[in-house]
Amino acid sequence: MKRILSGLNTPLTSRLLIPAWQVICVLVCLLLLQFVARSQTANILVTPATSNIAIGGSFTVNVRVDIQSGACNAAEIHLNFNPAYLRITNITRPSSATFSSETISLPLAPYTAVNTSGHLEYAAGIPSASTSADFDILAITFTTPPSPLTGATSLTFQNTPGHRTRVANNGTPLISTLTSGTANILNCTPPSATIAAASGCNGQPISVNLAAATGVSPFDLVINGTAYDDITVGSAPFASISFPAYKIWPANPTPANPNTKDDGPAIHVGMKFRSSQAGFIKGIRFYAGDEVTGTFKGKLWKYDPPSALLQSATFSGVTANGWNEITFATPVAIAANATYVATCYSSEGNYVSDENFFTSPVISGPLTAVGGNSPGVDINGIYYAGTEAAADATMSAGGFGEWTSYNRSNYWVDVIFVPNVNTINLTSVTDATGCNVTGALQTINVFSPDCSTLPVTLINLSATPQGSKVTVRWTTSSELNSLGFEVQRSIDGVNWATIGFVQGAGNSSTARSYSYVDNNLQPRKYYYKLKQIDIDQRFKYSSIVSATLNGKAEFLLGQNFPNPFTDQTTIQFTVPATVKVNISLFDMNGRVLKTLVNGTRDAGSHVINFNIGTLSKGVYYYKMQAGDFTDVKKLVIQ
Repeated sequence: MKRILSGLNTPLTSRLLIPAWQVICVLVCLLLLQFVARSQTANILVTPATSNIAIGGSFTVNVRVDIQSGACNAAEIHLNFNPAYLRITNITRPSSATFSSETISLPLAPYTAVNTSGHLEYAAGIPSASTSADFDILAITFTTPPSPLTGATSLTFQNTPGHRTRVANNGTPLISTLTSGTANILNCTPPSATIAAASGCNGQPISVNLAAATGVSPFDLVINGTAYDDITVGSAPFASISFPAYKIWPANPTPANPNTKDDGPAIHVGMKFRSSQAGFIKGIRFYAGDEVTGTFKGKLWKYDPPSALLQSATFSGVTANGWNEITFATPVAIAANATYVATCYSSEGNYVSDENFFTSPVISGPLTAVGGNSPGVDINGIYYAGTEAAADATMSAGGFGEWTSYNRSNYWVDVIFVPNVNTINLTSVTDATGCNVTGALQTINVFSPDCSTLPVTLINLSATPQGSKVTVRWTTSSELNSLGFEVQRSIDGVNWATIGFVQGAGNSSTARSYSYVDNNLQPRKYYYKLKQIDIDQRFKYSSIVSATLNGKAEFLLGQNFPNPFTDQTTIQFTVPATVKVNISLFDMNGRVLKTLVNGTRDAGSHVINFNIGTLSKGVYYYKMQAGDFTDVKKLVIQ
């Protein structure tokens, strides 16, 4: 008995033969693991949180991981839904490039088992490293079944043994907050919408308006991922969508040689490039080094014979150790797969460089900076040491024959390129009652023509309804090599047909008026535009005007478009009957600066083009007076 009691009085660490310091270390490690786990948190949520869907409609939600602290390299999702209300019709994985190691694979379409059970599960991880950035792990499209119920139904995450919704980092779960979503199924007819889109010359932004719609007005639309609210049919363009702009080089390079002046008092440095798409070079940019004294000019050259200087512009306010950009007065049209050269001229011989850079092509979107080591492959990174006049002289004498390359150096000169075709996607329509329809509803490929060689100035365009006909009238202030005008008509603002051709003046320096009568029309709204054609078959389109036969007419002063603008904008107005119209431009102090319209106009829709002339940047107002009607709009010159 004494032996047993004495044993109980022996310290536990002695009995277990474990040193006290090891016990303390284990306890500290356990506490640290608990602290690390608790310090790493994430939200797992359905976004958007609430979706409205009409009977027979569809909607898409994302399962998003919002990391509050820490990082993760694995995610597991278990999502429940009521199959009496909803069916899954499509699933994509937005983060599949990162979360590429799947431990629970997605089911394949048509998702029969998932739609029967109302349970979707998926798990994936990152093979190496981890991420602290928020990400969407799933994008799920739901539709209503053939005989749907109406009302609210939930999208909930399951978090029970064997079905844990969670994220983890190296096997350690992050503390997660799970936020469900809601789908409201409405007893209504899904709306529809048709948009019209048109672009100006040389990659100018695309104007979008609502041409037709069914449902209760106004409408909320989603176009190219951007939401536009309270849109009505026939209103002024509600969106100005820019063509995507591409550049070759990253935002913050670190040139190996930040400033070099070894090649003479003046120098051109640049790179050869091609584009897989036709489009427009809107400007040149270059990375300046430590010294920015003297004059810098951005230039675009045609390399393929015959070589030529296409455009040039002088940089102002050049900033050291960073990118500097210049926009050409007129964008330059380039052909697909032809070779061009972008250069920067420095009067003091300043430039940056990285040697042995162009050992292979550099690709960025449609752009490629050529390069390689094989025989016959283009050698890139070219320069000309000498004055600007001397460089121009070598070009006129035989192109780039006397320009040279040194160790395939990159001089960090770049272009700003936009393609001549852009795609507009309408993916969601919601009417005033909340009825919604989503999906690939309408796709328009918008072409922007090269109008730099079409010197025909259109100063107004109108469409006047009368009885069963519409008269389209327009005026030019000057024409050069003008073949004529195709008159095109549409009943939805999207699909166009040529209905006539009016011969142009060829060459004219005085104002000329034209008209075309569209006869034997049924009562409805019609849209008109002109296709202005040059003698060499180049062309550009006018703005769109409309006329309604037997419709309710009213006064309307539209918002100028584009707004803000830099060079030219258009203003559309409508009058219900023949009336005298005055539209004047005012400054911020109410002083009249310019009269845009002052005279009698027939009933219908009219468009005027306004050039800034000598006006400076700032905010202005234009006012329309016609009979008892008065309206004022604001325009911005930037």
